[in-house]
Amino acid sequence: MKKLISLMLAALCCCFFTAAASAESETPDAEAGTQPTVTEPAQPSEPIPVFAGTIRLEHENLPTNKPVTVTVVTEGGTLSQTEVIRWRVYKGTVSEADADPNVQWMDYSAPFEVEANMKVEAAVFSADGVKITAASGEITCIDTDAPTAPALQSSNTEWTKDPVTVTLSGGEDAQSGLLRLEYRLGAEGAWSEYTDAISVTSRTAVYARSVDVAGNTSEPVVLDVNNFDTTAPDVTKLSVKVSAAGTPVIAETGAFSKYYGSEVTVTVDGAADAESGVKTYQYQAVSGTESVAEDKWLTYDPEKKPVIPGDFCGYVHARAVDAVGNCSASVSSEGFVVDITPPVVENLKLSETAVTGNRVIVTFNVKDNYWLETVTVNGIYAGVYASSFTAFRNDDYLIVAVDKVGNRTEQLVQITNINTTPFTLLDTWKGMNPQDFTPASWSVAEKAANELQNLITVEAPQAQIESAAGQLLTALEGLESRGDGTLSRELIGRIREYDSELYTESSWNRVEEGIAALESCLDDPASTQESVDNSRRALEQLVAELVKRADFTNLDRLIAQCERMDVDGFSKESKLVFNEALDEAIELSRTDSGQEAADAAYQKLLEAMGALEVSDKAEFNFTPLVFVILGLLIVATASALFIVRMRAKEKLAALEESDEEADEEAVEKDNSIGDIHFTDESETDDSRQSPYIGAPDEDALTGNDSGSYIGGRKQN
Repeated sequence: MKKLISLMLAALCCCFFTAAASAESETPDAEAGTQPTVTEPAQPSEPIPVFAGTIRLEHENLPTNKPVTVTVVTEGGTLSQTEVIRWRVYKGTVSEADADPNVQWMDYSAPFEVEANMKVEAAVFSADGVKITAASGEITCIDTDAPTAPALQSSNTEWTKDPVTVTLSGGEDAQSGLLRLEYRLGAEGAWSEYTDAISVTSRTAVYARSVDVAGNTSEPVVLDVNNFDTTAPDVTKLSVKVSAAGTPVIAETGAFSKYYGSEVTVTVDGAADAESGVKTYQYQAVSGTESVAEDKWLTYDPEKKPVIPGDFCGYVHARAVDAVGNCSASVSSEGFVVDITPPVVENLKLSETAVTGNRVIVTFNVKDNYWLETVTVNGIYAGVYASSFTAFRNDDYLIVAVDKVGNRTEQLVQITNINTTPFTLLDTWKGMNPQDFTPASWSVAEKAANELQNLITVEAPQAQIESAAGQLLTALEGLESRGDGTLSRELIGRIREYDSELYTESSWNRVEEGIAALESCLDDPASTQESVDNSRRALEQLVAELVKRADFTNLDRLIAQCERMDVDGFSKESKLVFNEALDEAIELSRTDSGQEAADAAYQKLLEAMGALEVSDKAEFNFTPLVFVILGLLIVATASALFIVRMRAKEKLAALEESDEEADEEAVEKDNSIGDIHFTDESETDDSRQSPYIGAPDEDALTGNDSGSYIGGRKQN
């Protein structure tokens, strides 16, 4: 267009100057009296050659969404200097194009581009605008319209933990035709050609678009696949409780703190799941000597809560299951005991079954499922580990055994084979070992025996002897047996064989304290069997509470790995959780915690490390900048010091050079004494003052003004 305008302006200028010249030549010169010029008739010119060849249009005809380049090719002839090729594009018929003022012929100088589907015509024109030959064609391959978008469909819209299949369908293009469907996973993913169903295994957005043959793409459509639930329910608030009709007995020591004498009901609730939701709970009762088994989980029914009806000692474990089957970690109840079975008295034996004038010692065993609290005979403690009593007279002896929850067993023993006299009572007393009884109770029996012996010796009245015999019998029945330390010392010996390094320091120290208390009880002459048994029972409970020392190897390695991590690039929230878990793990590793606590800390730290999220907006790390600034300051300071030192050296050198010049001038001055130097005052450098300037004028002082200073030397 610019070239065309330039040509038109040039033609206009030529016409203007031609017209002006013609006007000037035709105007008569009145002053000169010039006569009009007579023009001779023009001679006929040579015939103008006409293009005798043909032209054709060349262009691509494949579908495209870009302009099509058209080239005009001439064949079989050569254009003269006055002939030109012009082209035009139009819609409709030729006559409509000719009549349309907006359809203009353009001079052809190089291949041109057509931006839409239109008809194209090119022609060779003579100088007078006559169309010599022409060629026409039509551009129909340009397609700039996007195809319609495809449809996305998911194989599952319900919550799931299994892969989901996404399929694409549809997409149409009425012009160049549909070429392919494309998809990508996530907003930043790369586009891929869709050839088969897409398998999606985690939450993401699936984008899809259509591509036509011309290269146009539809607007992407998106399907959010967010129905995955691979997270187990949250059991932070999951509780497993047991309850019974009666109040449980609370044990002060031991792993099992509550004892129930009747069946217990299990209640499980409190889990949460923010995705598919908690569907159900599972539970299993596990004894204290067993572990949770994967194949023993039972479904919990809140409408019909499970019941543990019989004897049991252990825990109830429970876990939550969400709608897609993800199972949480198990949570345990407190240790508890259900004891509905009373103690059993067995192996009852009498030391003498025939008639005897001596005592009869009755021994027996009492067994209980869990905790035998006490055994008495006619109200007197008979021992829970080795039970026995001594009968000094014929009577009914009631054995009563009671366990921790109050289950009670009674058994009556009738002694009918004792025939005592004052003399046999004394013989019985003499056959007993004082070391088997407490000093206080033995002292009472000894006093009664001595009194009876004295009465027999002095042949006191029979009634008095019988009365004294009755007092001795009462004293013998009141003897308190000293604690039998045989079994207790065997227990202490077995505990001494334990490897204390296997247990936490705190739990082992408590066992040592229990051993010291039992040994002190055994060494005390006044200790009864009941006090010894109680001390032994306390020691047994402390042994049961020993905590195995944890293996911190894995935890220590994980802590070291976490401490080496650079967490600056992660989000503030995830870093906070990570640092809290790391601090807890470090603190725990310095204690004598058990293996369960160590494993829990390891798992928590591992999960916190895995949950670290890259920050969307990376926090700026000022540390490198600080080091750069410090480095620049150091370099700048060093450079400044270097410059100062160099300038100082330069000044010093200048001073030294000045001193040397002064010395040289002084030497020259000394050498020039007696010489006369003539100086033109007009050429004297005023900037170099003579040492005589400002000095007293000797002639003025002396009144002699006939002399003058020439060249710095006085001349007379």
